[in-house]
Formats: sequence, structure tokens, C-alpha cells
Amino acid sequence: MQKTPFSRQYVILRPTSGSAGGFVRLETQHGRGSIVIRASQLEAGPLRALLLHGNTATGAVIDLGVMQPAGRRQFSLCREGIPSAPGLFHTVVVCSDWPDPQVLLYGWLTPRPVCTLRDMQEALRRHLAVPAGDTAQIAPPASGLSRLPLCMLLPPRASPGT
Repeated sequence: MQKTPFSRQYVILRPTSGSAGGFVRLETQHGRGSIVIRASQLEAGPLRALLLHGNTATGAVIDLGVMQPAGRRQFSLCREGIPSAPGLFHTVVVCSDWPDPQVLLYGWLTPRPVCTLRDMQEALRRHLAVPAGDTAQIAPPASGLSRLPLCMLLPPRASPGT
């Protein structure tokens, strides 16, 4: 019988303020991953989950999509087929969606924190500068810009004025 490389990691999500909380279960098998995110005590509204990689200047973001309501003030998200390798991603973030993105919950996937809350907010601000195709409540801007589809590895966006 052949051994199959398999790993499972649980991460507690920390709130930036208030009493919200949750957890992440990340599983990896054959270089592909699946993720389950559960969050509770969050206000209603479109919430989005992101995976962060690298630093704020050279990092990338995987947009896991909009989290679905799973009860009163509870949300969940399940995704499969995520690229996975040890240390590929350092942080999972649950945030409010465009037009006013704010980090609500975060969890580090590494033993030591790689970025600060300010770095997470900056990566979020750059990534959610334009609405995603699945942002239903507001139409895309007239410029025709939109984000790439779900689970695409995105290069960092240039900051205005650079």
C-alpha cells in the first residue's frame, strides 16, 4: 500500500474587535488543499475570506469568495482545490466586502506571525479596490475594472501614485 501525503491543520480565528470568533480547518493531500472556515458572532452583511502569501509589497492574495450565512450571526465557507505547500500561505482573513473592507477575523497559518494587522488591512485594501464579480449589492465601477475569478493567485496591485 502506497503512503499518501496528508496533513490537517486547525487555526483559531482572532477578532480585531468585539467577541466574534471562529476556526479554520486546512487539509492538504497531493499538493492540493481544502479549507473550511466557520465564523460566529459577526454582523450580517457580505463577508469574504482571503488567504495571504508573502509580504505586503510582494505578496499575493487568494480570494476564497463570499461566506454564506449558516445561522443567526454565523457564516461558513468550504473550498477545495486550493494550491498548497508547506508555508505557502501565512494568514487567513475574514473581512467585510467592498466598498468598505475591514479585517474582522484573522488567523496565522505559521507558528509565528508574519504580518501585522496593519499589513493585513493594507493587503485587503489593495485587493478589494474594485468589486469582485460575486459582489452582488453594488455594480462594478464604470472603468470596467474587476477582480480575477475565485481562487486565482493574484499579483500585488500597484498603489496609487507609484
